[in-house]
This record gives sequence, C-alpha cells and structure tokens, in this order.
Amino acid sequence: MPSDIDQLTKEVIETSFHDRGQAGLQRLTKNDQTNILCSLSDASGIPISKTTEHEIELENYKTIQWPASGQYLGDWKKGEAIAQSGRGAT
Repeated sequence: MPSDIDQLTKEVIETSFHDRGQAGLQRLTKNDQTNILCSLSDASGIPISKTTEHEIELENYKTIQWPASGQYLGDWKKGEAIAQSGRGAT
C-alpha cells in the first residue's frame, strides 16, 4: 500500500502548502527519476545498484551548466564579503 500512502501524501501537500515568494509548491512536488529512485532506496533500506548509481550520475552530469566564460572560480574576497554579511546572496 505504499502507493496509497504516496497518493495521500501528495494530496496533503497540495492542499496544505501554498506558494510564497521563492518557496513554491513545485519544490515539494517535483520528482524526477533521480529523486524517485533515491527516495525508494532510502525508504526500503535497499541500496541502489552500482549500475543504476552510475546511470544517475551520468544523467545528472548532463544537466550541469558550465560557465560560458570558462572561468570557474570567482573573486574569493567578494564571496567572503557575501558570506560574512549574514544574509548571503538573498
């Protein structure tokens, strides 16, 4: 009956949570294949096979957007100032 629990959970989330600013409902309801497989593994206690783990890594690696400029590191002093501001980049 895990599907019943999943459906009930989905209904509770959709009726209880509301979008507020950047905290949107989609962050709770968006389940891609990676999230589904990892959640099932965690809930069942059965580790993901090495083959599936490798496939997940390859799929997610494709989604990385590398900097167009080719510059991977920024100005650490600016980053430190943001970190120490207490607000981060918000």
